[in-house]
Amino acid sequence: MDTATDISFQVLQGFTCTRVESFTKIKVKSLIRGCRRRKSRKLKLKQSQLTCMYYYMKGESDATDYSLFPADVLLYYDYSTVTNCSSYFTELGFADFSVLSNVYESTKTTLLSNAKTCLNITGFNIGAANIDILGNMVCQLNSSYVQDSDPSILEKLKNCDDLTSSLISGMETLLLSGETKYGVSSRWTQQTLEDLDILPLYFTSTLWREIKKRDGRRFLKSFIKELRLKGTSRKKIRTLKRAFRTAHRAKRDASIECTVGTITQVEINDDTFPIDYDATQFNACLSVATLKNNLPAITDKADEDSYHQIILEKLNQAYPEGISDNVVQMLGPASRGATTDDISKWNVTNIDTLSSLLKTSDGDWADNQTEAIMTKYLAAGQSIDSSALNSLGGSGLCALDTSVLETVTSSSLKQADALTTTSCSLTKKKALFPIALAAFVSTAITKRSTTTVTSTQYQLIQSYLGGATESFVRTLTSSSINMDMDTFIALDQSVIQCVGRFKPAWQHQRERPERLLQ
Repeated sequence: MDTATDISFQVLQGFTCTRVESFTKIKVKSLIRGCRRRKSRKLKLKQSQLTCMYYYMKGESDATDYSLFPADVLLYYDYSTVTNCSSYFTELGFADFSVLSNVYESTKTTLLSNAKTCLNITGFNIGAANIDILGNMVCQLNSSYVQDSDPSILEKLKNCDDLTSSLISGMETLLLSGETKYGVSSRWTQQTLEDLDILPLYFTSTLWREIKKRDGRRFLKSFIKELRLKGTSRKKIRTLKRAFRTAHRAKRDASIECTVGTITQVEINDDTFPIDYDATQFNACLSVATLKNNLPAITDKADEDSYHQIILEKLNQAYPEGISDNVVQMLGPASRGATTDDISKWNVTNIDTLSSLLKTSDGDWADNQTEAIMTKYLAAGQSIDSSALNSLGGSGLCALDTSVLETVTSSSLKQADALTTTSCSLTKKKALFPIALAAFVSTAITKRSTTTVTSTQYQLIQSYLGGATESFVRTLTSSSINMDMDTFIALDQSVIQCVGRFKPAWQHQRERPERLLQ
């Protein structure tokens, strides 16, 4: 086997307990070491992978050499075995705390408490040296710590995947104090905002109000463009635009006339559009003709509920006889503002239209909206084949009525991409399970209780196990199948209670959570 650093991250991404079970412990440890960060590059690992890695590492002589292993694995360490807490928390500072599932939610609090004890942190003031050690753990703090600690904490906040409302409050208080390297906020320039990196994404109107509109707008033009390229969620960009617009909203009378300026292609092409238009002005300044000619660009940028309503109302005016497939395909995020009555006027007659409507990047659908869309699609003579399943995804599938789910064929399910059904009700999970069983597991399993399930079959049917029967789960226990904790918890509770072998497995989850059925 190659040395740990010679193994590509693409290969290591597939690390699972099932795949390494036949390897020697030396080989497994080499793989685990290969998963540690390499300068600025870091492998994104799942909880089931990390708990498996810890199983192989614990008790080893080098387990306390924390820099040898992926920082995320340290999240699952038994803290009583930590010999040098400062070294431990220094490496843990590089970990991604968001990987911890709800089962481990209390772990975050415990780790922070242990870190404070180790580093002799009392009160809310944290010095620069300790902030450097805590690293990503500062993302677990609250506003009191942020506003009272050394200003260098702002640099660590830049690395957080997201900021809670409490962290945002503390960040703004610290920045507004003027006691950071960024100086007094009223004197900030476009360059200052650029130096703040990702933090302006979280500014509220309170902080934007301190910044000159001209400088803020120039900054946002390039900043929003960068955010889009990075794949930042629409919701965050929408919140950013709203905060800036609220901060610099001009005082106007209640007139419904357009006073900001007619919306043309020039305004629409601006990355900050429609930052200068509140809902009233957006409605007054946007003509139906301009909307029809620039629909994709407008729906892509005017991403707020109030704008969505205006767009849909104007389209209903433009197309009183109903909206064609071609136009429906361009609705983008605006489609999420539709009522079921609006949807009833749409043409959804082909898979291209269905796929366009159900793009997850455009936002979530309510269950009744998804049902209304599928009603139109099925009424056009279409069926829920593999392409439709891929468009629906797991959450969309779970929104459908049980009677509709029962029409899905095993061949369609087999040809579709992997679907996550965790959001389905138990009734719907039970409706899908026999279809998945026929699709992914030999039919012999239903005829002979002694038939075993292979690892490949298990991986294919894993996402449907929430509706599994007691007899099938008993078959898994006799098939030496490794089940991760999240899958175990998602099983029908009545099945768990009936299968006696689960009890000791559950009791030993701390030793090896990914082997709950062993």
